[in-house]
Amino acid sequence: MNNRKADEQAGDLFDRSASYERYVPWQPRLAREIPFLESKLRSVNAKEVLDCACGPGRHAVALAQKGFKIVGLDASSEMLMRAASHAGDESVELELVEGRFETLPPSFAGRFDALICLGNSLSAAGDPAVIEEVVRQFAFALRPGGVAITQTVDFSVAAREPVTASPAKHVCDDHGESLFVKSFVRVGKQVFIHWVSLEKSDGEWRSDVTLREITVVEPRFLQEAFSRSGFSSVESYGAYSGSAFEPGSSRDLILVARREGR
Repeated sequence: MNNRKADEQAGDLFDRSASYERYVPWQPRLAREIPFLESKLRSVNAKEVLDCACGPGRHAVALAQKGFKIVGLDASSEMLMRAASHAGDESVELELVEGRFETLPPSFAGRFDALICLGNSLSAAGDPAVIEEVVRQFAFALRPGGVAITQTVDFSVAAREPVTASPAKHVCDDHGESLFVKSFVRVGKQVFIHWVSLEKSDGEWRSDVTLREITVVEPRFLQEAFSRSGFSSVESYGAYSGSAFEPGSSRDLILVARREGR
């Protein structure tokens, strides 16, 4: 077995788009999330939607298939290439832009009816001050009355223990055989993602190990950040089923925030 030390690797889990895509159970995830998203987008008669941190474009493609005009923004060129490939496979059009959600292009000003930022992407922002700026950028990109939908993980629930492991996932497909193991590691108030992937190639197993610190997005802070940034209505959900967010018990926080004005 060959090993690569984490400090010798370029990037992290989110840059390894092929591994990330094989780890995520996309079909059940989209079946669970898209109906909720479509309902909230249609409630504001959204036509053009910005997908911030769109990753490999799975949500963007699914929403484009529903008739929305989608612009996907991501900091990873590799993720954007995969998004373009998926769009081509499904014969839908996406506008894809490489960039970061804390510094949106000037051309985005007031352009969008809605935006989404899913997959706990705000945890990659860096610190609370940057998250606050990201939320201001969301307001900047939305027309008056537009809606922002975000999903974050409440790590006070998801990572209560020093080490909280997700179920290991074994994948055998056209790309080969792999085993993925993800854990949350808590050290005081800091939380890390510990990611291990074992992949078999030419009969030999290779392992990648990454330890990546993430920003803990406090639910109350995020709700207040939206209120401070020009959003007049902020709804909180604990799941895509539409159930209410329960502090201390809901793992996910899904916010649906309406920009002030009409």
